[in-house]
Amino acid sequence: MASDAPISTYRPDVDGLRAIAVVLVLGFHAFPGRFPGGFIGVDVFFVISGYLITGLILRELAEGRFSIRRFYARRVRRIFPALALLLAVCLAAGAFVLGPAELEELGLDAAAGAAFVANLALWAQSGYFAAASEAKPLLHLWSLGVEEQFYLVWPVTLAFLFRRTRRLGLTLAAVAAASLLFNLWLEQRSPEAAFYSPASRLWELAAGGLLACPAERRLPPGLRDAGSILGLLLVVAAAFAFDGSQSFPGWRAIVPVLGTSLTVAAGHDAWLNRALLARKLPVLVGLVSYPLYLWHWPALALVPVLDVAWTHRQQQTLNLLLLGAAALAAYLTYRFLERPVRFGRKGSTAAICLAMAAALGAGLLAAAVGYRKELPTTELQRRIAAQIDEVRRQRAMLYRDRRCALEADQDETAFAPECLADALEHPDQATLLWGDSHAMHLAPGLRARGVPAFAQLTATSCPPIVGYAARGRPHCASINRWVLGWAKSHRPRTVLLAASWPTYDGYATVSGTIAALRAAGVPRVILVGPFPSFREPVAEQLLLDAASGPLPERLSSPRLARLERVDGELRALARAAGALYASPLELLCSERDCLVAPGGDPAQILLFDQSHLTTAGSDYLARRLLEPYLR
Repeated sequence: MASDAPISTYRPDVDGLRAIAVVLVLGFHAFPGRFPGGFIGVDVFFVISGYLITGLILRELAEGRFSIRRFYARRVRRIFPALALLLAVCLAAGAFVLGPAELEELGLDAAAGAAFVANLALWAQSGYFAAASEAKPLLHLWSLGVEEQFYLVWPVTLAFLFRRTRRLGLTLAAVAAASLLFNLWLEQRSPEAAFYSPASRLWELAAGGLLACPAERRLPPGLRDAGSILGLLLVVAAAFAFDGSQSFPGWRAIVPVLGTSLTVAAGHDAWLNRALLARKLPVLVGLVSYPLYLWHWPALALVPVLDVAWTHRQQQTLNLLLLGAAALAAYLTYRFLERPVRFGRKGSTAAICLAMAAALGAGLLAAAVGYRKELPTTELQRRIAAQIDEVRRQRAMLYRDRRCALEADQDETAFAPECLADALEHPDQATLLWGDSHAMHLAPGLRARGVPAFAQLTATSCPPIVGYAARGRPHCASINRWVLGWAKSHRPRTVLLAASWPTYDGYATVSGTIAALRAAGVPRVILVGPFPSFREPVAEQLLLDAASGPLPERLSSPRLARLERVDGELRALARAAGALYASPLELLCSERDCLVAPGGDPAQILLFDQSHLTTAGSDYLARRLLEPYLR
């Protein structure tokens, strides 16, 4: 995201290219429908950073004045001040508006960001019950982690090779090729790892480095104009042809990386680079691109935290206003913090490092405070904690993880025989449960109620929408096709469709699944609506409330307005498509709150995190909501 190239190597067209990159990222985060592949702006940043940093290091090596210590001092002055300010503001705001569990998570994310391991932390958190990405104000620091990990090894590598090989470019090309091949291999096996791993991203930064090896490498004069035009066309095409449902980086990342490389290699005197990228406005946006990238995502992350049932137009307007606020904050950061520290004498390197260490400590302290608030102290709290711990210990067994509840790295061939055994014996009586985690958590209750010929075909973050695909879930489309094919072949008596519907923008397209099932002759399709959802895990909220009184039966949720809107839309959709509709909200919630612990009994707590049912909750829903439909 940032570079420390000296003024003597300054290229305004590269700043203009950086402006395009940051605009694409902002567009994707604020208006994903208009910029479906805007996330490739990060890949553009990677190439630019590799080019500028490698050029700087090689020039200093050639002049005999390269110093590892001076290199890292420049990085500190470039990166740390704005990042430390961002972390301080986010932690201060979080202390006022977040609950204990959210504050703990924010503190850990801030500490990871300050230590430049945010990508590794997010990789570790990418399991099934990780917090939704839109709720993480510091999610975007993953790319900064990749860059800084690159800077740990790249200068040392260049310094080692510079005096020992005459074919430095060929050696670095081999490194880039190895990283690219690793990326292609890993993307097929673990999409989350391929996305966050520095080893699978190294080739993008190395591609930029190759442009500076030897320094000032350019396309032949006759190809420069064509190269810059083709390069920008590739970047723009990737931004609008790709979308978040496709696996990435993989082979798709080659397109923006190649486009950026061609644009940079065309040189500052290429016509399009002069006429477009070197203009004052793109250059200005490029100069503030680093603080703009830092500020934009925390601003946009306010939207889900506010938990307001915005209409689409209202949310678009709010996002535009938030981007304007982020742009103002970015300019002020650049003008009054970044430039004075980087080019002036304000702030020693040691003092800047101390500020970053303070941000790291503040993050760990916030995490400790949030964790401390969750610790049980009374007998009632200990009973609640024990009950929830037991549910979490049994979750894998109850959901039938990796057998009937598939993870992101599994396709339909991983379904175990037990998922369908009873249904295959009596298909005319069978009940098929199909969906994501909000289908999985119904399985224990349905089995306990003795639903005849019960079949479970579920997959994490895969709603029962034929054709659905998402980044990080490469097998959803094939799993859903297979499940639909099984239903068409065996025609079970009942199909239950359940999912975390508000999570998916295209949830209304479940009507296509219902139509396909009805056309195949499935007698009864039941669409299960959205479940109650809370900002904080219900268990943590109950622990806090139980510290000073009895266990409350009900909790309020600011998400209810949005959930009820989705519930109404799905109810109408089910009626029009010829399906029955079962509404968990109608059973559990009023206008203000939702039932979470019937009778104030810790053994009857219905939810253990923000929206997933406990064993007791699954049995409660199966008995009171679904059983009448399944008789």
